[in-house]
Amino acid sequence: MKKATQLLLILLIYSCTINAQTNFQIVYNADFKYAKDSAWVRNIHSEWKATGINLRILWNKILNHAPSSTYTDSSFNWNDLDASINRIVRDTIRIINSQTGQITYDTLNLFIRINMCNTSISWAIPSDEYYCAADGTPYYNGYYNYANAQKMYSIFSDNAVTKMGNFISYVLDHIKNMPNYSTEIAKRLKLVVVTISQDDESDLPSHRRNSSDVDVQESVGFSAHEKTSFINFLISKYNYISTLNAKFGYSFSSFSDIYNSMNNWHWEKTGDWAESGYFITHPELKKDWSYFKTQKLRAFHSTIAAIVAQKGFNYGIQPGPIDDNLIEHKGTYDPTSLFEKANYMIVADGPGDYPHFILLLIYCAQFRNIGRHKTAVHRELNLGQKSAGCI
Repeated sequence: MKKATQLLLILLIYSCTINAQTNFQIVYNADFKYAKDSAWVRNIHSEWKATGINLRILWNKILNHAPSSTYTDSSFNWNDLDASINRIVRDTIRIINSQTGQITYDTLNLFIRINMCNTSISWAIPSDEYYCAADGTPYYNGYYNYANAQKMYSIFSDNAVTKMGNFISYVLDHIKNMPNYSTEIAKRLKLVVVTISQDDESDLPSHRRNSSDVDVQESVGFSAHEKTSFINFLISKYNYISTLNAKFGYSFSSFSDIYNSMNNWHWEKTGDWAESGYFITHPELKKDWSYFKTQKLRAFHSTIAAIVAQKGFNYGIQPGPIDDNLIEHKGTYDPTSLFEKANYMIVADGPGDYPHFILLLIYCAQFRNIGRHKTAVHRELNLGQKSAGCI
């Protein structure tokens, strides 16, 4: 996803199942401001021929306090969410067949996207629940200036993941308990997507706002809880530091040496490091770090997918632009970390984005080969920026 201000994105959704006929949908993204606007919804439905709306729920917009391990109804302000959902599912247009005169009624489908990235600067977030950059500062949302930057909840933290999961569970229960759920909402709600980056993607964040108030491409993974989790991963894999040293030709005296030094190895850098004056050290060990992040991403989506499935909904994922410079920093070094538990995938590159589009097709092929009984590929189009060719 682009910035929230780029709201009017048209989604050409190419959905196909192995034993089902191909179909196309046109879905518009919307925050509450637009989704509850009856004139806007009616216009995109009747004039722009939309078949659905992808409603984005920012948790900092409906939570009355910082995320918690438990929630009650008083924790939430449901007004905008309820108004948006009702506006979407109740917008009905009459269609008259010009040849037969037959009248049919068309309604919009509902896609839910829950963004777990944006927080609030007023929230008191424990230090073991947010990402840190390699320079030791919080990994701030890159779309805000430094003075107003938001910390970002970490999927490396068990406590943070528990709070995210409980939030998602409570929101989905609320939707299912809405008075018109069985009569209107249930048959319209097609998909629940959970995103964890400021770009509204299901993979890890890859850019942040630094103390010079510049948005820079850098990886997460350097807070105390993130590094501790990585060290535990190495201990589980190698058992002894001598085993690791023998494999890579290193001379660490203990695993603590890695913990204390890894912030200085430039692992956070993305793009062309040499041209930027940065040279990665300990590259062999960095492969373990990339795989470790992939496994954490897999564990997160397995946890959330189980919650969504238990509530009776399809689970979707949206990887970010498939870029060889960012793939490992987004936790998609092994893309099956995203695919395994997903019923649907939304991808963000079109044919004009060569070579990313070629990599995208590889992702799509891998998604089909995971072995699930259904497959769907959603392709996102930026209105006025990308071609409308079909996958």
